[in-house]
Amino acid sequence: MSVVPINDSQPIQRNPLQEVHRFCQQVIRDHSFGPLRQQAKFQIDSGGKRIRARVTIAACEALGASWDDAVPFAAACELLHNASLVHDDLQDGDTVRRGRPALWATAGMEQAVTTGDLLLMLPMLCLDDERYRSDLRWRLTQSLCYRAARTACGQSDELALLRDGKRPGRSDYERAAIGKTGHFFALPIEGSALIAGRSASVARAIGDAVLPLGLLYQVVDDIIDLYGDKGRGTQANDLREGKFSALVAMHLQHRPADANEAFRILNTPRSDTQEADVQWLVQSMRESGALHASLQWAYELADTLRTHTRLSTLPALRSVILRIVDRVISPLALVQDTSSASGAYND
Repeated sequence: MSVVPINDSQPIQRNPLQEVHRFCQQVIRDHSFGPLRQQAKFQIDSGGKRIRARVTIAACEALGASWDDAVPFAAACELLHNASLVHDDLQDGDTVRRGRPALWATAGMEQAVTTGDLLLMLPMLCLDDERYRSDLRWRLTQSLCYRAARTACGQSDELALLRDGKRPGRSDYERAAIGKTGHFFALPIEGSALIAGRSASVARAIGDAVLPLGLLYQVVDDIIDLYGDKGRGTQANDLREGKFSALVAMHLQHRPADANEAFRILNTPRSDTQEADVQWLVQSMRESGALHASLQWAYELADTLRTHTRLSTLPALRSVILRIVDRVISPLALVQDTSSASGAYND
């Protein structure tokens, strides 16, 4: 929260996240019309944690810039992230997002595709702001496009994990997760470094330092899908969707004999997947120690970020990253308590 005086007697309070949200809404109003404007507004108003906006604002301040200068780029990151969510829900067949119907479930698949396309274009228009000089706009645009392209490749890697009879392992999962999720964490860090005056090469290196945060986020997300609440109405959606998750990767390391049956279930179309098969795989992963191994994996990734050499030279930014790490892994305390009490994992 920041207090900005209008005059000596009438200060107003400005909330950075509210400023980012208003900026997103304004860009949508200025650069869209008809049903697409309403659909884009529906998506951006759907809530969420606004993690990327929070990271951008905090990182800019940690690196010596003002949070006000962060607003247009934070909005760009949020719009880009929401574009990926619209397309993800379509690809995964998820009908619920953030506790309410996914966009495609209300507007239809064709309109959702188009809305996602619009949300991919708007981030560049966010940067056409007087707070950014022309060379900085170009650098920020390069960063957006670079990270978005890597994210698309990571999503493609994830979709291809089980195609053509492939039997992926942990390293394949890591590559896809870093691509799909890591670059969307690196993006606000890299952009913040550019806004704070770092060179393009230094900003890129600082952004790359947090790529493991994306892998950590994905591992935790996979655990919560089975043992928590992601706001989608049901658990084990990843298995029904045929997703090769962190838990599946760890399970097959512990029980390679289950590979044939596990891959059969994952390769079955969602509409034909039997609930009994899903529950068998869930129980098998409990018994094999996959949950325990995945929890250890997450905590090891958190330690990697805590001790990263690049971040240690930027103590204020490091503090920001460690707060994010703590927030990402915080739901695991409940998962671990629950599994420990019920004997749900074994070494």
